[in-house]
Amino acid sequence: MAFLIVGISHRSAPMSVLEKAALSESQVRELSRAIAEGGYVNGVAVLATCNRLEIIADVSTFHGGLADLGGALVDAIRTEWTTLSEHLYVHYEERAVEHLLTVACGLDSMAVGEAQILGQLRATLSLGQAEGNLSSELGRILQQALRVGKRAHSETGLDRVAQSLLSGALDSAPGWLGDLGAVNALVVGAGAMSSLVVANLSRLGVGRIAIANRSLDGAQRLAATVAGRAVELDRDTLVAEVADADLIVSCTGARGTIIGADSVAAARELRTTRDLRTTRSVQRGDAHARRRQFFVDLALPRDIAPEVGDIDDVRLVGLEELSRIFAAGPHHDAADVTNAIAAVRAIIASETAKLISKRRANSVAPTVIALRGRAKAVRDKEFARLAARLGPDVDARVLDEVRKSMHRLADKLMHTPTVRVKELAAEPGGGSYADALRALFDLSIDATGPLDVLPLPGTVFDSEQLQHLPGNISIQEKS
Repeated sequence: MAFLIVGISHRSAPMSVLEKAALSESQVRELSRAIAEGGYVNGVAVLATCNRLEIIADVSTFHGGLADLGGALVDAIRTEWTTLSEHLYVHYEERAVEHLLTVACGLDSMAVGEAQILGQLRATLSLGQAEGNLSSELGRILQQALRVGKRAHSETGLDRVAQSLLSGALDSAPGWLGDLGAVNALVVGAGAMSSLVVANLSRLGVGRIAIANRSLDGAQRLAATVAGRAVELDRDTLVAEVADADLIVSCTGARGTIIGADSVAAARELRTTRDLRTTRSVQRGDAHARRRQFFVDLALPRDIAPEVGDIDDVRLVGLEELSRIFAAGPHHDAADVTNAIAAVRAIIASETAKLISKRRANSVAPTVIALRGRAKAVRDKEFARLAARLGPDVDARVLDEVRKSMHRLADKLMHTPTVRVKELAAEPGGGSYADALRALFDLSIDATGPLDVLPLPGTVFDSEQLQHLPGNISIQEKS
């Protein structure tokens, strides 16, 4: 197995490019199937989130595997390779393992330390298993990544300092809306992210929470967790609910805009009409804040049209602005955050070393099997020759004892070199010991590793290198 990751995320691409790479569940399945059909792919899993699309693969060769992955990716998101390669990252072998563990721990997320990625990674593993696209080795490495991610959250202070997308977005909400305990909130969508949003709004003491969803059952289940109100989402109810809400958070899996500027304009007109008939502004004592609305768009592609942010007394925060907030946020300099992240990085480094060491040790298994097979063949041949020379007059029990002695002798002679070669192979560059054994004993085994010329383990390619990869890369021809 050669472990290869090809991906695009908020760290490597602008939102305009990420929107093209935002695939629906059916598109993720199609992409997985297309990659699995590649001639150099032994197993594949696709991790797709609101700000990340990564192909995690077990490939037989680096160059061939990259061609298979890249070609399928170009077809899936309909973007030329020369354009796409400017924003892609490629991790191979040890660096790929380290990157996967970093992602699982939430250190590569827009909101550092968020735990939602574990659920997304678990869903990726489940989908790969259901589709039959995982090799046994790839399945194991994904399970190990989940284990390490859980360990990072349980053994460090990561949960205490983790910043969710919502909390980052709401940093400026009180200054725009006033006391959050007095506002009405509307959450559009009832999926996993919406559940996190609702939990956070409740924790922040938001006055009333309504959940609007195309499936009323889903909205009702989520609303019940916070004694909120459930609404079946359609054009009319959306306008009415937006008119009634001060804080609107949208995070659906829709492929198009859910909240347009026209809907918001209609809602605000309805809001104004309602305000003329109520004393609410007097009761709240802040008419200006009452007229304001704060929109948060956590979806990719966008749920809320960018033009909504141009409407008077409306503030819109989307993923692109959130990425800047988290990049510049003061929480990155806090001592407890720094210590927690350092502890998580130590866990990642330790676990990466263990996993790579184990893989290196396992890689010599064919050599060990071949060596023991050679010893057995020699032993059996010599025993057969001895038995033939001694003839039928030799007592069968004596002959059996001789056979057992030869068996024990061969085993003892093979024990030390086979154990030591596994130990030595676990170290960097340890593969040379297996090579030496194969040469010394003239062992012939099936190729188990990449067949073409490989980059050094851990190689990370930049955009220029990706556009000029040598060898048998033919991705542009596949687009």
